[in-house]
Amino acid sequence: MGRKRGVIEEQLRRIIYGNKCLNCTILVVDRARTVGYREIPASVIVKVTQSYLVLKDGTIIPLHRILCIKDERGNIIWKR
Repeated sequence: MGRKRGVIEEQLRRIIYGNKCLNCTILVVDRARTVGYREIPASVIVKVTQSYLVLKDGTIIPLHRILCIKDERGNIIWKR
């Protein structure tokens, strides 16, 4: 019996591995910034696992920090 994927993981896999929306941005909680969040372009994500994202520069972002995914026009595709 296979493992059930989370909704956010499934959406990210469609975007990254399915080339669905490479101009999308992912809004994540960033405790190091005064604003409290940052936007990451989908084009810099190299790997999606069940627990985290890996960026081109080696940064690892846990999936629980993702707030929403926006398309290239700014429309929200997925929101926590």
